[in-house]
Amino acid sequence: MSAIFLDRDGVVIRKAPDGEYVADWCEVEFLQDSSEAIAAFCRFGYKVIIVTNQRGVATGKIELSKLKEIHDRMKDVIADDRLRSVRLRSEKVLFFADRAHPLASAKKVQPQDLTGQTLLLTEAGCAYRKRLDQLLSLMNIRPGNITEFSTVEAIKHCASLRMGIGLLPEIVVAKELARKQLVSFCWAGPSLDIATHVVWHKDKWISPAQQAFVSLLQETLAEPAAAKPSREKKAANGW
Repeated sequence: MSAIFLDRDGVVIRKAPDGEYVADWCEVEFLQDSSEAIAAFCRFGYKVIIVTNQRGVATGKIELSKLKEIHDRMKDVIADDRLRSVRLRSEKVLFFADRAHPLASAKKVQPQDLTGQTLLLTEAGCAYRKRLDQLLSLMNIRPGNITEFSTVEAIKHCASLRMGIGLLPEIVVAKELARKQLVSFCWAGPSLDIATHVVWHKDKWISPAQQAFVSLLQETLAEPAAAKPSREKKAANGW
């Protein structure tokens, strides 16, 4: 069997800025047509090997478990070449509660701090709920109780009534946080952030209007680029 070797960063997925690393699945962005090309190679009988030198693992900037998750999910995407997607942005996911909750004023909230707590969560199957369930299982953490809700408004309302700890994307609770009706925790555990994508079937015809709409979404929801270091900072760091 013939094999094709591909570099991961810059060939299959977008490369992180110099000095940074793709450290979480929500930061992964497949380059245009890369997953489709890999799937096509496989259909034609080639063995595709993606190589990558992740120095960030040795320096502690990337968790080994996160790297494995990234690669497992990449394989899932490549295996299903029926879909096309465009990544719009990452969504920060927060733990939150009423201001009177004991963990609301903690400088750092570790996963172990969830032991014995009442969690107010979305129904199973939600992306960030699934990541939390995996984390709790991996670290053998047992909350006191998990109450599931079908609406985010119910979660926020119950959290404001001091019934437990909620978990939702920041954009969903931004208004309540701004009004100080709820307080987000200083989460020190693994990231539970997710990414928002626009997804469609590869055989669906996309009209010019739809293409323009996707482009507008990308421009409107684009995350701000990281500021480049000033000359003074470069000099101070010996660059």
